[in-house]
Order: sequence, then C-alpha cells, then structure tokens
Amino acid sequence: MTIKFIGSPNYDSNRKPIKRIIIHWFGVGNLASADAQFQKLSGTSAHYGIEDNVIHQYVKETDVAYHAGNYAINQESIGIEHSATTDRPASDATYETSGKLIAEICKRYNIPLTREFIEPHNKYRATQCPGTMDIDKLIKLAKTQEPMATITQKELDSIIKRRDDEWRTLDSICKLLDLEIDEDLNITYLRVLADVNRRKRDYDNKVQELKNRDSVTIEVPREITSQPVTASNFSGSTQEVVPIQDTKENVESTPTLDDSLTRGLQDFVLWLHQFLNKFRK
Repeated sequence: MTIKFIGSPNYDSNRKPIKRIIIHWFGVGNLASADAQFQKLSGTSAHYGIEDNVIHQYVKETDVAYHAGNYAINQESIGIEHSATTDRPASDATYETSGKLIAEICKRYNIPLTREFIEPHNKYRATQCPGTMDIDKLIKLAKTQEPMATITQKELDSIIKRRDDEWRTLDSICKLLDLEIDEDLNITYLRVLADVNRRKRDYDNKVQELKNRDSVTIEVPREITSQPVTASNFSGSTQEVVPIQDTKENVESTPTLDDSLTRGLQDFVLWLHQFLNKFRK
C-alpha cells in the first residue's frame, strides 16, 4: 500500500496516545480538491484522504490534525477522508483501500476494530459528515485483513491502560534524559539507549576511580562487625559507629554498594532494551 505525502500547514504537535479513528467524506469535490483545501492555511485538515486505490497523507500520525471539530478528540484520533459526495457514493476500491489502512492503523496503536473506536465525524459535531460512508462495511473489510481475537471488555480496558502506561513511561524517560520522542520510534530507541549507555559508562568510571584509591574508609555500626544482623538482635536503635580501614584488595574482592548499584544500572539498561523494543516498527 503506497501513501503519498502531500502535507498541510494545519496541525500541531500536542499529541496524546492515539485511541480512535474518525471517518469523514469529502461531501463535495474529489481527492485533488481535498489536496488543495488542506494545503491552505484554513484551520482544517485530516491525516489521510482516500480515492479508489490512492492514499494521500496531509498530517503525520505523530501530529494533531484538525478534523473532528473537538480538539480533545483531535489529539487522540486519526482522521480519514473518503472520496464520496451527496451524489457519488464511495467506490468499492475506496472501501477496500480504507479497510487496509484502518487495519494497519489499528494494529499499530492497538485500537479495537469496533464502532466504539471507529467513529463517524457527526458523533462529535453537528454535521452531515461522513454522509453515505458505511462504517460497518469499513470495519468488516478491516477485519478481513488479519484475524482479530475476541476479548472481553475487561481485557480490552487492561490492554488500553497498559498501552497508555507504556507511552507515559516512554515520555517520562525521554523527559528525564532531556530527549524528544521522534516520529520514528527506532530513532527514539537509539537516542535513549545511547544516552543511558553514556551515563552508565560515566558511572562505571566513577566507581573504578574510587576502587583505584589506596584505601577506602567505611563507617558501619559496631554490632554489624561482631555478629550478623537478624530480626531478633536488631533493635532498630542507633548503634555506635566506628571507622574501619579496608585495603584496596578487600574492597575489590568484597561485594559493595557500588557493585550493587552497577548491577542495578545494568538491569535497568536491559529492561530499557526490552521496553523500547515494544515501540520499534
């Protein structure tokens, strides 16, 4: 399926997790007139326009298009325009092409193929749009592209929550590392991984610098030096603290807090690999 990017000035990047698809029709004109309209600075746009076997893209999926008449819905939806008017219904080819596109989008964002998530424009604004477009037919065609599992509403809610939580986690990680989520999540993955690995190398160098010193002074409670601390002999009160000199060899041969932190950081890098792999295309 080939998609030609046309572009539109009517969009912003204030995106939220994508949860639904909004169905539109042209109402008047054809794909060429839709191209001309969306390329104007008019305050209206859509992500895609379809006519027969042709798909044009006006706004990237990672950006907000102005199509639903409701900004909050715009932030979490993808708008698809279809070549159909009051005197010309959408062709079978338009339905087939749209079904394939809808199936791909739903798979990409874990959107259920149901009327609850594939919605008409007039659900959010008083308008004739999407006119003669048969949404049930679009859903049926999309489902033929790949078998869809039947799940309960509780399972569906859990999937949606997990998806949103993962996106929030990715966003938090990028903000923590002062990185932006790129439209290509592979690039985001590589940026985050490179930054974390750089931080790990800096940390390892600091740990090695400490271990290379001639001696390290460690302060521990006297009770710990005489017997292991157990639930029965540890009162929780403050113990007398005495300095103990450990040689360089002892520090390197005995597990230390630095070793534990290093292992913890290594575990985090491994987790980050696994987590970000979920977003790789």
